[in-house]
Amino acid sequence: MNKPKKKALLEKMQATLADSHFYILDYQGLTAHQTHQLRALLHEHQIQCSVLPNALLKLLFKENEKKSLLPLLKQSSMLLITPNTPNIPAKVLKDFYKIIGTSKPLLKGAFVHGEPFLGSAQLKTLEKLISKEELLSELLTLLQSPATQLLQTLQSGAHNLMSVLAELPKPSPNAQPAVS
Repeated sequence: MNKPKKKALLEKMQATLADSHFYILDYQGLTAHQTHQLRALLHEHQIQCSVLPNALLKLLFKENEKKSLLPLLKQSSMLLITPNTPNIPAKVLKDFYKIIGTSKPLLKGAFVHGEPFLGSAQLKTLEKLISKEELLSELLTLLQSPATQLLQTLQSGAHNLMSVLAELPKPSPNAQPAVS
């Protein structure tokens, strides 16, 4: 790859990774059929899959908060990129492990919500993460809960008052008001 193409690819990948979550996998040992299965599964879940030279990945990671990922860039590296839900690649990998009956490709690490996750042991942690949208939804529900309870209390109080007033004896039309 010539220098202008490398520079263009580097700029494109920097822009892509700036707004996304990504996983780094060691895909060594997968057959062509297994690699095809994995790519199809990733495509189903709208996860971008790229195989880039480690030298290019080192250029991407060397001068920013992703420096801690540099030691992971040995042997073959596959990048899984998702702009939205950070836990979907972890779930897809778990499903893929069940399909092929092995723990390949091996998770080298990930960069999610601005934080590095190093090593394959982090897969369970990554799988449990929730997306920003899910977190906001839960927060909104928690914030709405007290207001909803207050409205329900006020409405039940008004209903109770109306029930009491309905049970009061009604004055007859001929009755004289009591004068004190």
